[in-house]
Amino acid sequence: MTLLVVQILSLNSQVHSDYMKIPLLLLTILVALPSLGQISLTLNPHCGDFEPVFTDVEVLDLREGQKLVGFIHKGITNKPEQIVFTGNMADSLVPFFKAPNGDLKTPKKLVFILNELFMNENTKSVPKTGKLKLSTRLFIKNDLETYSEILTTDSIFTVKGFDVTKKLFRLVSDELCNLSKTAAKTENNRERPVLTRSELEHFDSLEISKLPIFSNQKPTSGIFKDYSHFKENKPDIEAEILVEKSKKGKFTAYRIFGSRRKKVQLETSGFYAISDGIKLFKATSEGLFEIKKIDHKLFYDRAGSFTDPGNAGIYFGMAGAMIAFSLSPHKINLFRFKINHRRGNSIPMGIVE
Repeated sequence: MTLLVVQILSLNSQVHSDYMKIPLLLLTILVALPSLGQISLTLNPHCGDFEPVFTDVEVLDLREGQKLVGFIHKGITNKPEQIVFTGNMADSLVPFFKAPNGDLKTPKKLVFILNELFMNENTKSVPKTGKLKLSTRLFIKNDLETYSEILTTDSIFTVKGFDVTKKLFRLVSDELCNLSKTAAKTENNRERPVLTRSELEHFDSLEISKLPIFSNQKPTSGIFKDYSHFKENKPDIEAEILVEKSKKGKFTAYRIFGSRRKKVQLETSGFYAISDGIKLFKATSEGLFEIKKIDHKLFYDRAGSFTDPGNAGIYFGMAGAMIAFSLSPHKINLFRFKINHRRGNSIPMGIVE
């Protein structure tokens, strides 16, 4: 895996000045990954006695990496292997939702958007645990050429036991069956916003454009206790905030009180973010990290390693898992995270240095 480390560091030196081009970084990682072993994900669209009800199904696979779907560990040495899907994911998901008999009395068209499907294992836990991250959105066609959202999933599912790989594979099909069953009995809410077919292709961008904190709006100075207030740029506590940066790059925040401008240092745990009215900072138990905006998306960098099994939740995701297997587990690296505009959770995107 030396090749991967060299490529990443070389890439970082070339693009660090413009805050790194993430898609190129992910491509570099993907190019190096074939040196690992591979195991293919298999899907089973037969959902017991249940039969899907949609006569027309279209799947939009919007994942950033469409072939790689996870990592497992095999053998006594816990050798990492890639989980890949060798077929066309979009075509393979259609049978989970499409009625086997296409001449139903009431035609129903479904558009299924797949944003994320990724698996990972934590071999340091006893028993072993496996996680599946699944993010989907389901839209049904209205009488006119418009679509309404009927179901959204953005969840992490956990399995435990000795044969975690088989359980994870089965879990993928089981959850897709559950989505199909739920969608089949979900009524179309006519009061929900409607979208055109072309808007579905860029639905995330449309949502982001409506969130004040992701726009070019100046951040309001204060303390954001949760993501719901953060995305609206409405601090739970509006206050004058002073942020100082040490020579080592560590940020310390103070709240300013009264005419004498008394400085009171803020703890970094217990709230989501802060702003001094100019910049935004992500608050974590490990300190503050400056949030940068790129193409109306929010990112921040933080240091970490994979030695601690507790980091599995932090780094769970496509790029996080790839980096976990490509770098020394004891080395402290600087990772880049994207803030999920729907839930506010942090998604690992790549390595900075």
